[in-house]
Amino acid sequence: KLNNQIDEIENFLKSLKDEAENIYLGLEPVGWENIYLQIARKLGIKAVVNNPKKTKIIAFARLKTDKVDSYYLSQFLRIGYLPECFLLPQELKELKVLVRYYFKTLSKWKTNIKIDLRNTICLKLKTIKRRDILGENALEILRKESLGEILDYKKNSLVRVGLFLKKELIRLRKFLEMKAEKIDEAQIIATLPGFSLLTGLAFFLEIGSIERFKTPRSLINFIGLRPFLYQSGKKMIPGKMVKSSHKFLKWLIYQASLKITQNNAPELYAY
Repeated sequence: KLNNQIDEIENFLKSLKDEAENIYLGLEPVGWENIYLQIARKLGIKAVVNNPKKTKIIAFARLKTDKVDSYYLSQFLRIGYLPECFLLPQELKELKVLVRYYFKTLSKWKTNIKIDLRNTICLKLKTIKRRDILGENALEILRKESLGEILDYKKNSLVRVGLFLKKELIRLRKFLEMKAEKIDEAQIIATLPGFSLLTGLAFFLEIGSIERFKTPRSLINFIGLRPFLYQSGKKMIPGKMVKSSHKFLKWLIYQASLKITQNNAPELYAY
C-alpha cells in the first residue's frame, strides 16, 4: 500500500524507474492524479490519466478491487487502448482553477450576499428598487433606512462583506483579462456575440484545445446542447436536452444569450 505522501510517491516512482528503463504510468482520476503526474514528468516517466467514462469494464466488474482495477488499466495501457483524459498544460490548468474561483466562488458569494440583503430589508416590509443593491445609489438609501438594532447590525455586516467581494472581483477580473489578452483562442471566442474577454477565457479553458473535437457535433455533445432523440425506423420522437452535460459551459452560453437579448435584440428573448 502506498500512502499519499509526496516523498513516498517520489521514492516509489524512482524505484520503478531504476528497475526498468521504459515505464508507462496509467492513473485513475481519484484526486491525487495531478501530484503523480507532476512527479512522473519531473522524473521523465510517461504518464496518462484514464478516462473513467470510457472504461466501463472496470466500473461494471463484479469483482472490483484496486488490484483488479490496476490489472485492467495496465492491460489497456500495454496494448495502447487506454482512453486518456485531456490534460491542459500546468499553467493553463492553474489559470482554469482561478477562473472557476472567480465564477463559482466569489461571484456566487456576492450573489448570495445580495439576496440575503434584500431578504433582510423585506423583513421590515421595505424594498429598494435598484437593480444593484450594492451600487452607490442603493447604498445611500440603505444608510438612511433603519431596521432596528439587530437587523441594522446584519445589514451593515452584509454591506461590508458585499463591498469587499465587489472590490475583490474587480481586482481579479483585471488580472484574468490581462492573462486572456495573451491567449489567442480566448480573444477569438470573445468576438462572439454576448461573450466578453473573461467569459471567452473561461470557455476556452473548459474545452481546452478545439482540435480534440473531430466535428462541431462532438463539441455540442460535450457541452450538452444536443436534444434527446428517439428514432426507430421511420418514427422519430424529439425530446428535451440531454441531462449529461457540462453545466458550467451551458451557464456561460446562457449568460451570453441573456446579454444579447437585454442589450441588442429584446425580440430574441422568446428563444
